Amino acid sequence: MEPHFITSGTHKIAYYVHGNSKGPAVVMLHGGPGSRSKSKYVKHFDLDSVQVIQIDQRGCGESTAENILSDNTTQHLIADIEAVREKIGRESWYLYGGSWGATLALVYAQKHPERVLGLILRSIFMARRQDTLWAFGDSGAAMMAPELYETQRDFEKEHSLDTFAALKLLYRQVTEGSEEEQRAAAAQIFGIEDNLMAVGDAHEDVEPGSLDEDTVKSAQIYLHYMVNDFFIADTGIYDGMKAISDIPTLIVHGRHDILCPYVYSWQISRMMHNCQLIAAESSGHKLSSEASELVQLGFQKMLCEAEMR
Repeated sequence: MEPHFITSGTHKIAYYVHGNSKGPAVVMLHGGPGSRSKSKYVKHFDLDSVQVIQIDQRGCGESTAENILSDNTTQHLIADIEAVREKIGRESWYLYGGSWGATLALVYAQKHPERVLGLILRSIFMARRQDTLWAFGDSGAAMMAPELYETQRDFEKEHSLDTFAALKLLYRQVTEGSEEEQRAAAAQIFGIEDNLMAVGDAHEDVEPGSLDEDTVKSAQIYLHYMVNDFFIADTGIYDGMKAISDIPTLIVHGRHDILCPYVYSWQISRMMHNCQLIAAESSGHKLSSEASELVQLGFQKMLCEAEMR
């Protein structure tokens, strides 16, 4: 997968182009924050008929910078998406995103509704402070998997901190600490999140010594966004829904998603006029292969309906 690049300040942002340049374009927005584009997800689309664009968000994957956390906010990411659209010469396109990628898709659509032909979203994350506390506090997901949180609770008690203050301390450790402290902080945060995403599978410990430099970098970006409330006002996404309420939208969300509860997608669907919400009954945060097929079929239906309009 050979990247192309755009530049913005000290950031060099990688993007990838697949498929038919004459067909409809869909941009895939990866999760995290702090993950990267993965070519395996392109298989969701028929590359003979559509063009798929992937973007490594600032500091992720093949995207580089002198300081990966400088000038790295949601607003910068939205500007990068728009810059890539202009670079490839598309007037409009479809947006596909899961989890944090779905967050970005919604925020981009609200900023540039005239550029969006349709939204394909899965496992929506709303990026509010309460959603962070649901995932890492003691009265949300922790009530369903308390064994995952023992290290986090001990850390909070040791430093006499509430959950959000403890996350801020982890952020300082993962960005300013020794190599050992950085790995420990990354293992602590991903030991919770990775296992919440893998509902139905046996829980696996994340050992600090097993983490490579890229994983630590991912944790730095993730916590950078988290402690800054993802650079989105608490009601920001909800406040902007009126601007995109008529955009054709498909949402697929696992009924058993512990990390990002199904209600997030249900609430968004209720604010849209042309939205199909599918509950993946056997899935958690990660969709099963059957649920992924529903995404493919739903997108094909969206394309057919667009051709008929």
